[in-house]
Amino acid sequence: MTQPTARFDKTTLFNVRDFGASGDGATDDTAAIQQAIDICSRHGNGIVLVPAGTYAITPLYLRSHVRLHLEKEATLLGSPNPDDYRDLESDKIFPQAAPYNCKALLIAEDEENIAITGEGTIDGQGDAFYDQSQPDLRWWPVLDKKSRPGRMVMFLLCRDVRIEGVRLVQAPAWTFWVFGCEKVAFHGVTIRTNPRAINTDGIDIDACRDVTISHCSIHTGDDAIILRAIDRVFRPEGDPSRVSRSGLGFGSRPCEQVTVENCELVSYCNAIRFSYIGDGTIRNVVMRNLSISGSRRGIICQIPTRQQTPERNNTRTMPEERYLAPVVENLHLSNITIEANQPLWFFLADEATATRLGNITLENIRATGGCASVFKGNETTPFENVVLRNVRLTLSDLDAMPKTELKEEAAALYLDHCCGVALQQVVFEGETARFEPETPLISWQKVEAIDADGVVNRTRFGLNVPAAAV
Repeated sequence: MTQPTARFDKTTLFNVRDFGASGDGATDDTAAIQQAIDICSRHGNGIVLVPAGTYAITPLYLRSHVRLHLEKEATLLGSPNPDDYRDLESDKIFPQAAPYNCKALLIAEDEENIAITGEGTIDGQGDAFYDQSQPDLRWWPVLDKKSRPGRMVMFLLCRDVRIEGVRLVQAPAWTFWVFGCEKVAFHGVTIRTNPRAINTDGIDIDACRDVTISHCSIHTGDDAIILRAIDRVFRPEGDPSRVSRSGLGFGSRPCEQVTVENCELVSYCNAIRFSYIGDGTIRNVVMRNLSISGSRRGIICQIPTRQQTPERNNTRTMPEERYLAPVVENLHLSNITIEANQPLWFFLADEATATRLGNITLENIRATGGCASVFKGNETTPFENVVLRNVRLTLSDLDAMPKTELKEEAAALYLDHCCGVALQQVVFEGETARFEPETPLISWQKVEAIDADGVVNRTRFGLNVPAAAV
């Protein structure tokens, strides 16, 4: 995989204090920091230094050839006032296509050789955008999704991007959205969002190429790491002649060549998500050496119908919008520990469409969960060539989720509309009181070409593998 080429050796320092930033936490330092960024960019290949202090800011725009470096005990403090955020105006993308809105605290569009580094913090003060009048609610209601910034940091159509060492906390919604970018690296990044704040994703990688996420610690109220390729066809309002795919002015592109390694993930929703409704192609992904814990679901690939999404009543849906058929292929996931209510959930809704779902290998996995893991295609698109190798699934009385959309009864693994499944050295163990004794350990329907010779059952449930299916 090609690594980002961002270089900032032997460069000039631009200290934001020299431009008038106070760092007292009360004075608006936006203009001073933006001036430092702009002059640094014109100079070429420089570092904008943010020393210790708290810098109150409204949206900032990162420019080419700039490294924004936050020293230890330096904090960029995002405004809690929704009036300080405006939708991005762009002639390169269609901002109307962005989920929720196209507002953010730090923004870069069509820039190159950019970085955010250091031991400092970016704080979005996300709690200010939620109704906290009933603090004991599992999820706090959003005060206004139209005015709440849709993400804290947003990079669009950028090249050679590096995010290293910084801490991002209290995002109002998505922490980081990387859309249509190439050569991106996250290393040693810490993300913490409020577990009661809905939509507070960690890192959303969308229609990007050559991405590495390594040695990161991500604890989120919503999905921790997301790979998508938004691929919608629509006519933007007010200009019926402008037809676009994916919101990108140049058309759709896949999300590909992505590596995620040596990360710790905790999510009150899904630790890792692949795909969604309206996505295009996601392919050639390697994830290894990961720890997932405290999560509702561990690793998922979900393609629902419009009516099965929380966005079914979203007023931002574009006129004449059509959803295309996703492709998810060539995933290799290895050396992962999972503690989640449901460790694996690869799900294509019955009425949803997909072009291809296949070549998925999960190897050296240790998973503990209270619900059966699932691989479910549908009549038109099965999950193809699924390999579980050296996998240990431990049943547990972790809090079980209400089962939705499926009617299966399986204690550990459910397969539906799959073709070419290999269970190699798969061990089931543990105990749970959730299921009746007659519940099968593995249940499936409409599965072709399955090899289950490598299954070891150390539970009280019957294996119940039809000989004809092996």
